[in-house]
Amino acid sequence: MQTIPGGHMQAFRTTAVVATALIAALTAVPLPASAAPVAAEPEPAPVVAPRLLAVPGVALYSRRPDVAWVAVRYQCTNNAEQVHYLSLLLQQPRTTPNYNAGLRNDGTGLREARCTGAPVSELVRLVRTSYEDPAAPGLRQGPADLQATISPRSIPSRGGPYVPTGPDVAVDRSVFVVAAR
Repeated sequence: MQTIPGGHMQAFRTTAVVATALIAALTAVPLPASAAPVAAEPEPAPVVAPRLLAVPGVALYSRRPDVAWVAVRYQCTNNAEQVHYLSLLLQQPRTTPNYNAGLRNDGTGLREARCTGAPVSELVRLVRTSYEDPAAPGLRQGPADLQATISPRSIPSRGGPYVPTGPDVAVDRSVFVVAAR
């Protein structure tokens, strides 16, 4: 058995339990009645307008490394002229920095959504916004605001992420941040 240095075993267990609960919450969401059973012959993916199916009310925060995790379930279809991008923004009152994924300033850049027409569940890693004060304390356990957005954009040869091809689909909701110790 491998040990975790510095006595962080409890934090690791807490992180694992909360991450498992987030994934379980996503998989417990029933599919819409229009979802078709799996066919023996692969059929082309139906064209599905982008939609966010579930954004559970919990976010997990870890001080080491300084990241947050959020589960999200969405559905969309890319085509020859369009791709979709997924972005998330987690924020508490201005005493703490914001955490995000899929934004141009988060270090990892834009985050292409996996749009196959089928529902997709993801546990997304959010990083501290790069323009925040690095000395500012991180998130704290308690309420926060979360915005999840799917943005339909043009393919790279036609302008890429700077050219919208439809309206953004966004969900704003209150979540509870669970801080791993």
